[in-house]
Order: sequence, then C-alpha cells, then structure tokens
Amino acid sequence: MLGCMADRRYENNYRLPQSVIDRWTRICVIVLIGGIVVGMGAGAGGGALGDAADDRNSAALGALSVVLLIIALVCGAGGFLFALGAGAYLGGEALQRGGGWVGILLIVGLLGASAGWALGPVWGILGIVLMVLGVVGLILMGVRARVPMWLQLPVFGSPRKYVNGHPDEEHNKDGDPSSD
Repeated sequence: MLGCMADRRYENNYRLPQSVIDRWTRICVIVLIGGIVVGMGAGAGGGALGDAADDRNSAALGALSVVLLIIALVCGAGGFLFALGAGAYLGGEALQRGGGWVGILLIVGLLGASAGWALGPVWGILGIVLMVLGVVGLILMGVRARVPMWLQLPVFGSPRKYVNGHPDEEHNKDGDPSSD
C-alpha cells in the first residue's frame, strides 16, 4: 500500500494523510493495550496454574503453566514491538519514500542498545551506533521534508524552539502558498 504512493505532500508536509496516521495510531494503541492485557491475563493464569501444579504435584498443570507464561511473554512483548516497529516504520514513510527502514534502524538500535549488553559489549555498542544513525537519519529526512520540528524542555510551560517549519507558516515544496 505505502510503496505505490506518489510523493504527494499532505498537512505539515507529510507524505501520508492525517486519516492514515490516525488509523495506524489507533491500530498500534489497540495492539499494544491488547497485548499487555492478554499477556497479563495469561501470566496471572500461568502463575496460578504453576502454584496449583506445585500443590498437587501435577506435571500436566506445570506444563500448561509454562505454555501460558510463554503466551504471556509473546503477547506482551509482541504488542509492544508491533506498536514500536509500526510507528517507527510509518513515521519514516510519512517523511520520505523508503524512510520507514530508517525508523526500523532506530528501533533495532534501541533494542540492541538496551538488550545487546547481555550478549556482550560489542552488541551494545553496535546498538548505540544504529540508534544514533536512525535518529540522525529521521532528523535529516524531517528537515528535508520541511516538517515542523522543535526542541522543548520536559517542563510545564517550557517554550518551544522551532528548528524547522513553524506551524503558522505556509510551507510546501516550492515555497509558494498559492500552490496548495
């Protein structure tokens, strides 16, 4: 669907219309919350069955407990990774054709930087490098697409310092507001 889109620009110079962004935001939130809820339910059920298996010395209940705990892990982590990956991919695609892979690079780097240290320092450092490349790539694509970007301290009332494209300005590719 996204690969055949023309390089048309919509609001704020994004390649995707706001309706597509809103739809995928809802899908990601539903999958994230659903995965967490199902994961918590399966985890609680697996824990309860594990306790029952210990009390009754039952191998069948113990095996079912392990299956439910695996389902809990897959649902919780899967919902989280789907929302993260889809958001990063679509965010990159909204900026530039093929830019979704830069978003995926950011997520792979984020996961490598956080979990790679368990495999060794080389993997952790590689994750940091990939994460930095993903961030720089997304910033450069945003500047090139002239989408609004700003810096702001995470404090209530902190002013925004616009780096690129103020929302009050008319901005499109050729700079001519009459061509909208």
